[in-house]
Amino acid sequence: MSINTKQIFLQLFILIFFYSCSDKCKDKACFNGGVCVDEKCECPPDYYGTECQYKVNNDLCDDVNCQNGGVCDDGTCDCPEGYTGTYCQNEVYDPCDGVNCQNGGVCNDGTCDCPNGYTGTYCQNYDECYSITCYNNGTCYNGICNCPEGYAGTYCQDIQTPISVKIERIEVESFSLTDESGNPADESSLPDLYFRVLRNDIEIGVSCYIENANPNDNNIIGIGCPIMPIIIDSPKANNTVIKIRSYDYDFGSSDDEYLGGYFFDFDNDNFPETKTIYNPAAWHNLKVILHLDWVF
Repeated sequence: MSINTKQIFLQLFILIFFYSCSDKCKDKACFNGGVCVDEKCECPPDYYGTECQYKVNNDLCDDVNCQNGGVCDDGTCDCPEGYTGTYCQNEVYDPCDGVNCQNGGVCNDGTCDCPNGYTGTYCQNYDECYSITCYNNGTCYNGICNCPEGYAGTYCQDIQTPISVKIERIEVESFSLTDESGNPADESSLPDLYFRVLRNDIEIGVSCYIENANPNDNNIIGIGCPIMPIIIDSPKANNTVIKIRSYDYDFGSSDDEYLGGYFFDFDNDNFPETKTIYNPAAWHNLKVILHLDWVF
């Protein structure tokens, strides 16, 4: 074979080879900018598939529809205040909606927490007594201290000096039926019980008597008694000693049987409405409750 013939065959082979290679992509369709190489589509970065027909979804929020002002971030809805849910579709119930707390009050779960000095559903009321302290059991009302008997001053801080104290009634809870020697107070009946009151050993008053007084009865002297109340002047003066003594009244005789008594003072008392006098160790077992009325 001549040299020319060999060259012709070689050129023919090359033509056939290149024709066959180019013919591999002849019927291959590549979309979206894809290029066929060796019967395969080489796709641009944003597409994939055998023909580059699919777009790569790099934006996770493409199909996320946030409602009520929500904003998608990385595929998730960030909801505004008052809304919740995957797409912010649910309205959140706030118990403090419409609750208008006043004077610095703060709503907490639908209820106003009020600052000091304020009260009411919406902290609308100011307590005028909030910063006021009334002493000696005084009570504040509308910003003013109402003082108990015996006290005065803006805050009930001043102790008054009583002019006198009245023994209005004597309630007798127990008493003796005998004298100190054990002899019956009244041999024929129960004692006719009455009391004498002394101030610094000077008699200042005598009570009415209870005829045939029974220790088991409710014995009260003073109601309907014309010689009472018994008035004790300057009861809180220095060195004032009060004595109360019980007797069995003997009709037609001045020799009444002494049934026991006590001495006491008002130094350590404020201004009580009642004062109980009793010593369980005393031989007479006398126990009385004095009902008092202080005069200032």
